[in-house]
Amino acid sequence: MLTESSIKAIKPTAKRMRRSDGGGLFVEVAPGGRKLFKQTFRYDGKQCQVVLGEFPALKLAKARTLREHVKSVLAEGGDPREEFRLRSPVGAGVDGEEAPPASPPATTWRSWVERYLEKRKRENAAPATVKKLSLHAEKTYPVMGDKPIRDCTSRDVIAACRPYEEAGKLNSAHAVRALCGQVFRFAIAHGEADHDPATSTRDAIARPQNVGYRGITDPTRVGVLMRAIRAYTGEPQVRAALLLSAYLFPRNAELRQMRWDQISGSVWEVPAEAMKKKRTHVVPLPKQARQVLAWIKPLTGASTLVLPSRTAASGMLSENTLNATLRRLGFPKEEHCHHGFRITASTTLHEAGWNSDWIERQLAHVEENKIKGAYNKALYLEDRAKMMQWYADWLDKQEVA
Repeated sequence: MLTESSIKAIKPTAKRMRRSDGGGLFVEVAPGGRKLFKQTFRYDGKQCQVVLGEFPALKLAKARTLREHVKSVLAEGGDPREEFRLRSPVGAGVDGEEAPPASPPATTWRSWVERYLEKRKRENAAPATVKKLSLHAEKTYPVMGDKPIRDCTSRDVIAACRPYEEAGKLNSAHAVRALCGQVFRFAIAHGEADHDPATSTRDAIARPQNVGYRGITDPTRVGVLMRAIRAYTGEPQVRAALLLSAYLFPRNAELRQMRWDQISGSVWEVPAEAMKKKRTHVVPLPKQARQVLAWIKPLTGASTLVLPSRTAASGMLSENTLNATLRRLGFPKEEHCHHGFRITASTTLHEAGWNSDWIERQLAHVEENKIKGAYNKALYLEDRAKMMQWYADWLDKQEVA
């Protein structure tokens, strides 16, 4: 049986080599170091194989899921090679040989949207993100779903966005326009489109008023917020999530995906796939956050997730749960939202004179100035730990003031 670590440790040799995971699944390592997951099977009396994807973009767990999918296709009498042909990386055929000239792929707008969404899934985009993109995509199908993507125009993009615009949902209208641009550019990269008609529609759709996120910065109101959270009597994991939001100010998705195996002593290491910028992030845990984790562990420790949902099919809290709870606690979105915890922390720490680089690193904001050097997940860790403890103590002082 393979593991992520054992695959990473495989060194290329002068010849191609294979390492089996069982059930026909194996990873093939090329002399140049490229590692491909492949699946063997028998179809129509012949030994065949398909390329599932390239490691590490394709994780071992996902490759195993695809292995079972291949088996289900075979059980239904289908040929897995037909389904995986478009998934195969450039230069690899479905049977492991050099790929023959590819037959023209489906060229409709709908087919390219579906391929783009599959790409986002393979990139480990959050399920909620893929769901939103799918909902936005459905708005485009009545207008250009069956149209060849080369024939889609700016008028089509505007027509797809118009229902949202007329309903006053301007953010959604621009989200549909943005999705159109992403799909067009994806098709351009594959040689199936010549230009991006969405580019010229930017000013054709009414723009929403940019009010931004709201966060409490007045110390007195911060105290009211902390007391309200502490007094919350609903689901324990929701109360814990709000307390951790205050003490650690992570992004919503990062918090909801927090796992027990990411907690080690006084640090929480958020893996790259859970981060907005796809970079591992180390969060120092002040004693108050550690106390919250110690309190919730007897209740949720049997779960992989620190803050599991008792009802959601995904197993994790909904992205709207924390904002909805803040509303019920008496904090309208015009005053404070979940992202507002980050605003509260940033404003307070800057006004208290803490080093700006420490604050920005703790907020997991990517340093755009490449001159400052290579990314280091543990940069300023000791200094940030002191800063985080000061901030947690400050929150507690406002709570009892």
